[in-house]
Amino acid sequence: MTEAKPDMQTLLLRLEARFAELERRYLELERRVEGPVAEEPLAEPVDVTELVSLLASRAGDEQRDDARAALMALGTEAVAGLAVCLLDRRVELRLAAAEVLAELGSAARPALPGLVAALKDGDAQVRRAAAGALEVLGPAAKSAMPALIELSIKDADAGARGRAALALAAIGPGVKSAVPALIEALHDAAADVRQGAAQVLGEIGPTAEGALPALVDALRDEHWRVRRSAAWALAEIGLEGNGVVAALLEALRDAEWGVRKSAAWALGRVRGESKTLVPALGERLRDEVADVRYWAAQALGDLGTRARDAVPWLIDALRDADHHVRRRAAEALVNVGSDAVAGLSGALKNPAAEVRQAAAQALAEIGPAAKAAVPALIEAALTDPDVASRSRAGMALGAIGPSARNAILPLVEALKDELGDVRQAAARALGDIGPVAKGAVPALIEALKDSLWSVRRSAAWALAEIGREAKDAVPALIEALRDREWGVRKSAAWALGTIHPDPVQAVPALIAALQDPTSDVRYWAAQALGQLGPAAKDALAALVAALADSDAHVRRRAAQALGALRSDAASAVPKLVGLLTDPATEVRVAAAQALADVGPEARSAVSALVSALGDAATDVRQVAAQALGAIGASASSAIPALDEALGDEIAWVRQEAAQAIERIRSGGVEG
Repeated sequence: MTEAKPDMQTLLLRLEARFAELERRYLELERRVEGPVAEEPLAEPVDVTELVSLLASRAGDEQRDDARAALMALGTEAVAGLAVCLLDRRVELRLAAAEVLAELGSAARPALPGLVAALKDGDAQVRRAAAGALEVLGPAAKSAMPALIELSIKDADAGARGRAALALAAIGPGVKSAVPALIEALHDAAADVRQGAAQVLGEIGPTAEGALPALVDALRDEHWRVRRSAAWALAEIGLEGNGVVAALLEALRDAEWGVRKSAAWALGRVRGESKTLVPALGERLRDEVADVRYWAAQALGDLGTRARDAVPWLIDALRDADHHVRRRAAEALVNVGSDAVAGLSGALKNPAAEVRQAAAQALAEIGPAAKAAVPALIEAALTDPDVASRSRAGMALGAIGPSARNAILPLVEALKDELGDVRQAAARALGDIGPVAKGAVPALIEALKDSLWSVRRSAAWALAEIGREAKDAVPALIEALRDREWGVRKSAAWALGTIHPDPVQAVPALIAALQDPTSDVRYWAAQALGQLGPAAKDALAALVAALADSDAHVRRRAAQALGALRSDAASAVPKLVGLLTDPATEVRVAAAQALADVGPEARSAVSALVSALGDAATDVRQVAAQALGAIGASASSAIPALDEALGDEIAWVRQEAAQAIERIRSGGVEG
């Protein structure tokens, strides 16, 4: 009579018992490490098969996780049982065993024979998992090479073939001995075998350089899939010598588009001469198949400045019917760089709006190196009938930066464009040009009243980028702090911080902004007050109140702003001490840094800073030590704690602690 199979509840109870046994064994081993004890026979070993059964079952995630954890805890002790499970009649057990062996990594090495046998399992998933486990073993799986080669080129399952190829590649230099067999397989009567051999050689990579002549021959195979895999493999192994480039150029004209695509991709990786490559790839930009055109554009982009002669083809490709091809062509033009600027400038007058847009975008991405395009971009920004083209031309002028100073007056004119997108782009461009655009300040002040909030926001942002040269905008920016749109208020606060206005004008408005309903506005108001430094001392009470803000980012900025007040923030020390236990690490760091900035006047914080030396966050410990050093002689009671911090696991903390001790003992504070 056969024994009844235990139900799930019974299995779970057994699992709990196994965990208890594992814990007992762990504690026993721990005692043995501490000192000799009487030897006791261990209980019956854990039944690995039961754990694997649970892992492979339909039990809940938590129970399966427990089973996996138990197997991982057993480590090498589980390997023999897992190897036995690889022979179980149940597919789910064989699969689970192979997967766990992969997770065990190098500890699974004793199961190598079982994993090799599993490469011939009747289930594809098991074969994949076994190959995956061998991949993890890496060089230790060298003896599995014959079985992996057979699996990689002959298995009916693509996933199994792929995992086997990866396992071979993971074997490392030792896999070189497999190359002759794979070369021989390139001449097999079965096309699938020839294709698999080429694929595996590609996965092996440069170690398979001895296969280059055979792969060049395979580019002329009667089966297109073999030719495609051979082209891919050549790119992965290397393209130097052996007539590889010439053969790939011929493959660019293959009757099958899959071969042409792989050849184009491979040619983009050529690092030597490119005179013959560029025309051939340029011609493929007119291929009837979009995938081929895409990879031709990609290859030309990979060639970078060597593809300068392909600029006309690439500009034509900006009109391609496939948007992926258009995007790749534009990226290739960006990679060509300054050599593409003349062609792109001409493309700004192309009859097709999509070409003009893409050309302007490419010039923007080329950036300052596209300064020769400024005249053409100015014309496009002002006169192009297409709104997107005008906007992108404006953005390109901004991306070119100060070298586009000749565009300032035209961009000021564009601030009056009937379309909001163009006005917004013009404002952004003026900001990107930076302080040299100070002549645009009056127009940007006017733009702060634009009917579109996005234009007002961009105008405030531009004034921030112009910086101190935009002081005339301060009254308008203070007014903008009351704009109905929070995005405008935020940018106005930021601008006031970068312009460094007269504090008599700005501080009261920024104090009011600390009460804004939107946290982003409060954040930038605190930031602006901090940038004003001691000149913002009238904001002390408001900044102290902001230390209790519900948003951690605002609390951090408020603490930093108080630190910028230096000794004028002495009365805020108790509140800053309170932040040393804030839930947010960034706030605790900012509080400690503010106390350091306050300096000797923060002497009442010494005890709290000593506690902060034990914070779980490295940055908090480091800055707490720095703050104690900044307080100086008054922090002498912290020296024992700082001595202990000299043993901190992080070098930066140890360094700050040493410096703090030196500063405290010297009785002074470094400037």
